[in-house]
Amino acid sequence: MRSDLFLIALVVLVTFHVLKAFRWRYILSIQRIHYSFIDSYLIYLSGLFVGLMTPGRMGDFVKIFYMKADGFSAIKAMFSSFIDRMLDILFLFLCGTLSLLWISCLLPIREQLLLTIVVPLLSAVVIGKSLGMEKIRKLILKLVPKTYMPLFKEGMSELKATFRNYSFWKLITLIILTVVGWLLYFTVIYVLTRSISLSMPFVEVVALFVISTLITFVPITFAGVGTRDVTLVVLFSRLGYIKEEAISFSLLILLIYFLTALFGFVSWIIKPIKI
Repeated sequence: MRSDLFLIALVVLVTFHVLKAFRWRYILSIQRIHYSFIDSYLIYLSGLFVGLMTPGRMGDFVKIFYMKADGFSAIKAMFSSFIDRMLDILFLFLCGTLSLLWISCLLPIREQLLLTIVVPLLSAVVIGKSLGMEKIRKLILKLVPKTYMPLFKEGMSELKATFRNYSFWKLITLIILTVVGWLLYFTVIYVLTRSISLSMPFVEVVALFVISTLITFVPITFAGVGTRDVTLVVLFSRLGYIKEEAISFSLLILLIYFLTALFGFVSWIIKPIKI
């Protein structure tokens, strides 16, 4: 591995973490919650550490615990984490859909037809869930015990008031921060592929990473090891690459996870949760 390109990738990775922490801090500021940037950075990286170390990526709950310990509302804490997570998931889903459509052009007709069915169905599920929020709210109202109903309604009112703070231009700002952040992350992977002399176009790097990442959202193995490898071997073979190159690419992704976990662990040590 070329040390100069590795250092460049490391700097870009740190910049990515800084931007992600800045975005979360911006989300908090919209909700009139104010943290210093260094605290936001440490809390965010601690959440990434826990997310990478636990099944289902539970790092968002860590941020909620930090905020609760600092005296902030649980509703606002959960909502800020929800917005932060959904921005990334929706962006990755969009990139994943485009990547699948692009890769499908390289597949046999039968597999193209399968993807033509699967992609619209996935889109319909996501849209359906978004449109079904009112039904979910009514269901919750039926399930919540009457004793806790006043507390629940108070929380819902607070949630609605919080949501009103998200104006059109603030949402645009969040979208821009999300796109720029992920472009930085894609650049990290691209530079690392160059550092091991794996010559791949930037578009292929993005498509392969996004698809393999979406597959690993299913918490089957630790950090997606095994699941991601198999996915990449199949995809790489379709693009004319060999199995060893797919494994090398997968190891690069694992290296980024390890570096992120290392930064997060240091942040966790510097700023542990107050219990």
